[in-house]
Amino acid sequence: MKLITLPPDKKTPAFHMQALETMDQQGTFHEGSPRPLPGFEFIWIKKGRGSLTVDLREYTFSENVIYCLSPGQFRKVKVGSRLEGYYICLSADFYFTIKGEVDYFYSFDRVNGGRNTMVLMPEAEGLYELDDLIQLMWKEYHRNALARLDILSGFFKLFTLYISQNPPINSWHQRHDEKTGKVMEFLDLVKKNFLTNRIVGNYAREMSLSPNYLNSIVKEISGFNASYHIQQYVILEAKRQVVSGKRRMKELAYYLGFDDCAHFSKYFKSKCGVNFTSFRNDLTK
Repeated sequence: MKLITLPPDKKTPAFHMQALETMDQQGTFHEGSPRPLPGFEFIWIKKGRGSLTVDLREYTFSENVIYCLSPGQFRKVKVGSRLEGYYICLSADFYFTIKGEVDYFYSFDRVNGGRNTMVLMPEAEGLYELDDLIQLMWKEYHRNALARLDILSGFFKLFTLYISQNPPINSWHQRHDEKTGKVMEFLDLVKKNFLTNRIVGNYAREMSLSPNYLNSIVKEISGFNASYHIQQYVILEAKRQVVSGKRRMKELAYYLGFDDCAHFSKYFKSKCGVNFTSFRNDLTK
């Protein structure tokens, strides 16, 4: 099985689109270490065997499944047979510009606060319409007209509307009510502040909620209490740092806000069931 990655460009283009089969032929996919994604990615696997690994979690390819990835995630692809499908990448600036222009709910960057990969399986009867839309997007992308980005922006809005009709097959995020909105707000705050703020009460205060109420709605919607999500951000960041190989354990412990290596190692083992050194050694073998 061939191991491939797509390296981020020095400057992420506002919008990039490519056929998966062409990417492999041109060598756009190549062996190497995973790097944090600079933008949002949408990978539609129409046919082919292989797997997608995001932040050390592996997803086996299925036909007509769309994977939605967020900035900061580490991604690798293994190809077992020739892939057919499409790859779409948007810079964070372009994505949030589009998001700010519409009033319907965008969830792709907010599933568990960008901590997990959203996996969507469009219904069979909608695949033809979705494919027609992709073909229009493809034609406009290669036409290079003056208003190209504006037109692509419109097509992408339609694309997300189509695929958002199908609830994620791997996420609790299917509700669009007030409680879910509060939980997503909490996760957004944690994503931005977990390095310096790990107290549930602080987040509750910022949201003008009581800590007990915040905990109750987070557990009701996600199945876990608020502290769990804060801890998961810390652990995920530690794992991402191991993958990137940027920091030694002492530097990482300090970066994550721990007083010393021993405290960090104990914390890591209590949450992951394995000590940090063993995890790092297994990963880098």
